[in-house]
Amino acid sequence: MHADHEIRRYENAQFPYSAHISRNMQFMAHWHDEVEVLLVLEGQLILGVNQKEILLGPGQIGVSASQDIHYYARSGESTIIILIFRPELVRDAAEWLTYPQEAQGPRSLPGDKAGLVIRQIHQEFTDRSQDWEQAVLGHTAVLSTLIGRALFPKTSGIGTGMQRLRMQKALDYLAQNFREDLTMEQVASQVALSPWAFSHQFSPTVGMHFRAYLNGLRVQAARRLLTDPSRKVIDVAHECGFTSLRSFNRAYKALLGAPPRG
Repeated sequence: MHADHEIRRYENAQFPYSAHISRNMQFMAHWHDEVEVLLVLEGQLILGVNQKEILLGPGQIGVSASQDIHYYARSGESTIIILIFRPELVRDAAEWLTYPQEAQGPRSLPGDKAGLVIRQIHQEFTDRSQDWEQAVLGHTAVLSTLIGRALFPKTSGIGTGMQRLRMQKALDYLAQNFREDLTMEQVASQVALSPWAFSHQFSPTVGMHFRAYLNGLRVQAARRLLTDPSRKVIDVAHECGFTSLRSFNRAYKALLGAPPRG
């Protein structure tokens, strides 16, 4: 899992694109400059985006535009193909890639024609045949057009994205200060919202309540620190913002399914 503003790294910096198969994916709320498109091959997966949760089944496609705050939650077992690419690679292919902040439509579509294109892109990444990168870009231009026609027939004049900007600022603040004794009121004040308005925007955006999200950030930080066998659990718990070992153990098990090592 990773939360907040994600800065991605690529195998080839000149070709900022990745395509791979993932199983049982689960990811806390985050955003990035890249476009993210997934095709469910088997099982089900929950995509949260634009304050809505979408249950995706076999053959369905989920889309996160550049700068969308999105998350993934498990709904049983699942296998997906996931594509992540910088929009400037094919920006001329579809208007929604040029104005992602205005793309406020739905984020899922049936995977008939578009699903076939996603499989072709993944196959190109797998085979790495002659001129495979050019082939990937050609398929991606087609995919972007299909997505634009299905989800974003008109993108101009739909919205300013102010709510999303506020939530991005809130997530940034939490990522930088989660070790402190934060309250929802403090974070709400950072984005010029009342606690009530903040709560009603934050929970649907990230898929969980404020305290659960804050504890999730702390647990993920603790998990990384505990890879060092010399670190004591109690010390790590306090360093990551927990006031007691009991609350740390409870939050750790709730998120990761097992208590931290002894």
